[in-house]
Amino acid sequence: MIAKINLNDLNEEQRKAVTTYNCPVLVLAGAGSGKTRVLTYRIAHLINNRISPFSILAVTFTNKAANEMKERVARLVGNVAKDIWIGTFHSICLRMLRQYGSRIGYSSNFVIYDQSDQLGLVKNILKAENIDSKLVDPKQVLSEIEKAKTENIPPEKYDRWKDVTSSFFISEVNRIYPLYQKGLYEKNAMDFNDILINGMRLLEDNKDVLDYYQEKFKYIHIDEYQDTNLIQYRIINLLSDKHKNVCAVGDEDQAIYGWRGADIRNILNFENDFPNCIVVKLEMNYRSTGKILKAASEMIKNNTTSKRKYLKSSLEDGENIKIFHARDAYDEARYIAEQIKNMIFLGYTYSDFAIFYRVNWLSRVFETIFREEKIPHKIVGGFRFYERREVKEIIAYLRLSVNTQDDMAFQRIINVPKRSIGKTSIEKIRDLAYKNNTSMFDICINRQELIKGVLAKKIAPFAELIKELNELSNKVEPVAFVETLLKKTNLIDFFMNQDDGLNRIDNIKEFVSAVREYELNAEKPSVSDFIQNVSLHSDTDEEVNSGEVVLMTLHNAKGLEFPVVFIAGLEEEVLPHSRCFDEEMQLEEERRLFYVGITRGMKKLYITFTYTRNIYGNVKYSKPSRFLNELPEDVINF
Repeated sequence: MIAKINLNDLNEEQRKAVTTYNCPVLVLAGAGSGKTRVLTYRIAHLINNRISPFSILAVTFTNKAANEMKERVARLVGNVAKDIWIGTFHSICLRMLRQYGSRIGYSSNFVIYDQSDQLGLVKNILKAENIDSKLVDPKQVLSEIEKAKTENIPPEKYDRWKDVTSSFFISEVNRIYPLYQKGLYEKNAMDFNDILINGMRLLEDNKDVLDYYQEKFKYIHIDEYQDTNLIQYRIINLLSDKHKNVCAVGDEDQAIYGWRGADIRNILNFENDFPNCIVVKLEMNYRSTGKILKAASEMIKNNTTSKRKYLKSSLEDGENIKIFHARDAYDEARYIAEQIKNMIFLGYTYSDFAIFYRVNWLSRVFETIFREEKIPHKIVGGFRFYERREVKEIIAYLRLSVNTQDDMAFQRIINVPKRSIGKTSIEKIRDLAYKNNTSMFDICINRQELIKGVLAKKIAPFAELIKELNELSNKVEPVAFVETLLKKTNLIDFFMNQDDGLNRIDNIKEFVSAVREYELNAEKPSVSDFIQNVSLHSDTDEEVNSGEVVLMTLHNAKGLEFPVVFIAGLEEEVLPHSRCFDEEMQLEEERRLFYVGITRGMKKLYITFTYTRNIYGNVKYSKPSRFLNELPEDVINF
């Protein structure tokens, strides 16, 4: 069939990207420039020019993007869309491995281990090797193995990648990693990193398989090319080596995932990898007003790792960007709440608004103020502050310290940090409490003769700790109590060793800030009263009839758009983050993160920062972000 496309629907640059083929093409697609339309029209144009759908490959990064592309291509080309390989890197590799996995020692019915399966395997290895999980945290081990795999470092090369003499932990990972990989192989299993690594190995080690796929995929399309990592880059280069018909679509100015292995050099070096390539810049933006785009383009020019696009708007210039210098986080949140309420009065809906921030802990004050102002809202890509695991564990300790009859809190924290008290043992304590008409804590502190043996020895230190905290809870102010609790429970070290440990610690410190603010403002501050206040904050049963204001980190904002965008916390050590000052490449990624936030705005953009901010329990004077000085003066209002 003939695809239903009209090239006159495209601007000049888009048409060039769609109609240029039989050579490498790099499409530098600025924010809001219609890259998905370009990709789908390009595939349809190839089919219209008698290119077999069997010879077309399109690779995306998310299942959502892949499904959207499949649907849009199907609307254009009809049933032949099913013959085109469209999917994520993982799904494409999986299809190849299902057919040829035996070439690398796997049967076609191999299984995929998820995070829970992987962690279980690591735990089994620790147990079999008599490695104390209190000294070597399984989650930390798994995280280190995943980092190595992202860098394509196999077990036999790990000791040369990491100096195994540098620490006890690294030397133990060097011991566990080969056993982990051996365990996967023996169970005919792969983890998610293995799908990519083994897909690459399959192509590298089997010339006939490589020849087959090189001949099959004559036309290769890669979306979000700036987000490719080392292994994905290698797979694309292997598949395209024969025909060189690669169309890479991406935006180096939106490369914000370096922390998870994405390598911006892949897109920056595309012209060196494919010397005869055609470069097309999509600079016409169909999303944002002219002034928003001018701010974004001028600011990102300060990065050295940029191909120098300058976004132009298909819309009017629009309003200036509003910059607000707040006294503190509460003043910032109230200002934003006031602006939202004013615009709701003018006809906007709550779903028109988004608030972006660099780090999750900044959401707490917004949640508090929005609840007071009855503004419906939701956290996207994360939990509400008081629902985050590390915060809930501390609250459970507070609850049990104040009320030792609280069996739900008891069960939540009995193994936080780990005390090697198993599910069966917890059930035994619960059953004894029920039979004796008392609490689980009472069984452990006053009825130890009912437990006996090893379990009694394991439970005794926890019971004594809760007893001590219970006696202390009415004697000291809430902040002092929480600080004592954190010290005695060692929760800081425990959560530091969990996945995303630094962010968890940030949230714990922000929790201390919340307690300090409560203590300063409460008439009669007490631990029990604070818990009651938190319980009100945790109530999520509000009715939302006209949409919700969304709150999310800037990392989660990529690919989205909103009529009105607020970017909060534009301060040094927040954005750019304090951990990104040492390396210029990290600082440039922070600038790209700000760029992503700016270019989400369609009609209005607000940027806020504070004179002071309560960071980790201490009031600090804030310094405005260096990025604010990079915005052109003629498009901003203070």
